[in-house]
Amino acid sequence: MLHLDYCVIGGGIVGLAVGAALSPFGSVAVLERNGQLIHETSSRNSGVVHSGLYYPADSLKTTLCREGNRNIWRLQQKYPNAIHAKRIGKWIGACNSSEDAQLEGLAQKMKERQIQYKMIPQSKAYREEPLVRMHTIVNSTDTGIIDVCTLADFYRRVVEASSEGYVLCNTEVTKVELPEKTKQRETKSGRAPVKLTVSSSCSDRSINNSSSSNSGDPYTIEVDKAVVCAAGLHSNTLWSCLSCGGAAVAQPSSHRLYACKGRYAGYRGKAPVSRLVYPCPLPNLVGLGVHSVVDVAGQVRFGPDAVYVDSFNDVSVASSASEEEAFLDSQYNAVRRYIPSIERKKFFPDFAGIRPKLAQGGEGFRDFLIEYIDQVVEAEETLAPSGSLTPVMKSVKNGDNPHEGEAAVVWLNGIESPGLTASSAIGDYVTSWLVGSKKFSEYFPPWRDETDAL
Repeated sequence: MLHLDYCVIGGGIVGLAVGAALSPFGSVAVLERNGQLIHETSSRNSGVVHSGLYYPADSLKTTLCREGNRNIWRLQQKYPNAIHAKRIGKWIGACNSSEDAQLEGLAQKMKERQIQYKMIPQSKAYREEPLVRMHTIVNSTDTGIIDVCTLADFYRRVVEASSEGYVLCNTEVTKVELPEKTKQRETKSGRAPVKLTVSSSCSDRSINNSSSSNSGDPYTIEVDKAVVCAAGLHSNTLWSCLSCGGAAVAQPSSHRLYACKGRYAGYRGKAPVSRLVYPCPLPNLVGLGVHSVVDVAGQVRFGPDAVYVDSFNDVSVASSASEEEAFLDSQYNAVRRYIPSIERKKFFPDFAGIRPKLAQGGEGFRDFLIEYIDQVVEAEETLAPSGSLTPVMKSVKNGDNPHEGEAAVVWLNGIESPGLTASSAIGDYVTSWLVGSKKFSEYFPPWRDETDAL
């Protein structure tokens, strides 16, 4: 039987950030079911460091994105060899006069939120990006790009800088057993632990020195303080692993995820632009529109679109030649609104990623969902299986933990864009609630004082 203070389920960028944030406060493991970290949503996106512009001012998406943006630029300045990021700015443009009012609204939001921006005169725009044609342009100067792999590796090294910190791939959680009140026993936190059944073929540094950790045989981890579920696309599946006293715990309808695919097109030859160029965002914020994406190596692609699909594993750009041509046509037509001289023949299918959406197609804005299981009760939802239990979910808020000192199960859901940018702030947010810690940049000893360890 293995014991941990904290366990994070999911080795995407957010799970790694949460693990890094928790690492100064006890033993922690980040468990990833795939053979490598950031294998899914985290590595299949635009790699943009957002400024916190598009969402409601009081939403988690805005507040955590703003704080995460500041963290990334601080860290990049302090550790330029470790974190590869560039603050190149983002042009957001009205493609015609009918979009000017929408762009003016975005500029007003920037002013109110103290996001750095500049209006770009057309003469200057033409000098800097000769192929771009937009009616009005605002430059979000706090926006940039980042090599996601370097940020993920940085978080990983923070976790493993602790003698009790572990990041394990090929390690899948198959059961999450909540403690029964009738079976409480003393632990370091004074409450019965959460028990995880784990199957692992991990060959890295292991929390289990027995042979079972490398054979794929299941073993048990008892978590005394908190389990943080950051499973991303597999959140629906992880809910099906939850039980209490032998009874299944049904997934709340508010936590149901939907798969929304975003596809990218590459561009052969000389890059037509040297920066991020965005049109005005799509209605209901399903996506931010097909934009130019420039990575840290200078490669340009265009995307993503937003297509709801049935499978979270469907990362194909197209399933047939005709679908591929239709996709490339749609990308070309979207891009030529602001780069009219773009050449269709140079477009090619690049890659696709899945956004874990809490909203179905056509629904409005949904915020990040960061909640904990307060208790479980007899199922009342009509969709819950007979004999199952229903969790009572409550919002995680900084400094407001009514169960301080008790084991907890925290669930992160719908962490799509701007989750990459917000990752460090999400780690701060969850950790502040669990342990009442100081702010992110103040409680990471390896990041502030132990540069050699990284």
